[in-house]
Amino acid sequence: MAAITLDILLPRKFKFIIAMVSILGSLFAFLPIIFQFANYTTPEIMFEGSYVIDKFSLILKGLFILVTYLTFLLSVNFVESDEYYQGEYYFLLLSSLLGALVVTSSRDLLTMFIGIELASTPMFLLSGWKKGDQKSNEGSIKFFLLGVLSASLILYGFSLLYGVTGKLVFSDIANILIQQDLAQSPVALLSAILILAGIGFKISIVPFHSWAPDTYEGAPLPVTAYLSVSSKATGFVALIILMSKIFFESGDGLGIILVFISGITMFVGNLSALQQTNPVRLLAYSSIAQAGFILAPIAVANITNNFEDGVYASVTYLIIYAFMNIGAFLVINLLQRNIDSEKCMTGEVLQKKHH
Repeated sequence: MAAITLDILLPRKFKFIIAMVSILGSLFAFLPIIFQFANYTTPEIMFEGSYVIDKFSLILKGLFILVTYLTFLLSVNFVESDEYYQGEYYFLLLSSLLGALVVTSSRDLLTMFIGIELASTPMFLLSGWKKGDQKSNEGSIKFFLLGVLSASLILYGFSLLYGVTGKLVFSDIANILIQQDLAQSPVALLSAILILAGIGFKISIVPFHSWAPDTYEGAPLPVTAYLSVSSKATGFVALIILMSKIFFESGDGLGIILVFISGITMFVGNLSALQQTNPVRLLAYSSIAQAGFILAPIAVANITNNFEDGVYASVTYLIIYAFMNIGAFLVINLLQRNIDSEKCMTGEVLQKKHH
């Protein structure tokens, strides 16, 4: 809200203050996370189990805040040079961050859905921020339409779970599924598949990846960096929580589906990346392939029922991926600032450097 308020009150020549406030705000937001982690003893359970703060959530909250901070640094030149609406731009990024933070601690269906959509909805607007660019408009429309479909699938899957159990809190749902021998029932499996398909769009796994290359290419570079890291990580965090808290007794069927999707995502993502000359499209397909690697431990954990190791492996890879990917976009940003932007985005400069 501070970003919007400053945008209204400040004259044009002082708009840069909005960026400074957003950057400093994200840094200050990181301090309570460090304090809570350093003094952590037991999980803090709130709202009758709907919201939980534990080590898992604190680590991921810290990751999301750092990624947003780096995105703000990446955004400063873009926002100032292209006359974007600065207040709205930073407000939307912060709103998406809030959604991601909610997802990390959500332990009921309603809170989870609100968090996922709060993280996703601002990105529909940000991906089409370059209003006069045809690629940006095309990519944002694709992203929006598939995002609506994604939300519908997730909501339908959640409604099936609620219809069967009559509960919203994950622990209550899991207990009823086990007690009534419904964990491997057709309804539970259908619910899991619908939720997986819905979140699959968010994390751009095959075959739900078609929007990613066009949206990444058309969006402003800082938005693309955020989409490929924080937005994707939000989806994975939601999937990890749901699989480990609700569907841990779903049997080998769901695990085999996840293994197959993980493998085909790695194959398609890497194979498609080899054909790209545009650095951003290359990173888009690379992020699709990386989604397969992040998904693999979750798939194996679902079969072996060893979610502790699976979650640890996925989160570790996710953290490494986040900083490596942000670094790649920082390199592209530096190239764009020092050479002709069009040549950079068609890969001409990278090809010349290689030769």
